Amino acid sequence: MANYRILTIDKAGKLGRHRSFVCDNDDDAIVWANQSLDDAAVELWSGARFVARLEPRDQVLGLNCASRPIH
Repeated sequence: MANYRILTIDKAGKLGRHRSFVCDNDDDAIVWANQSLDDAAVELWSGARFVARLEPRDQVLGLNCASRPIH
């Protein structure tokens, strides 16, 4: 088991909140971090080792969506 943390990166490139967790390996940690994505990118770290940067789903897909009522 390894310790990981995700750091939220806002649209201005500033660090936001962070969250620590434990996973068996990098692949599992990336899956876990992907599940926590919202509207901000995150960086995944294991100690001082950078693992991955994950972009919000709407940016990855090139979507520009907003919720609105359906009539």
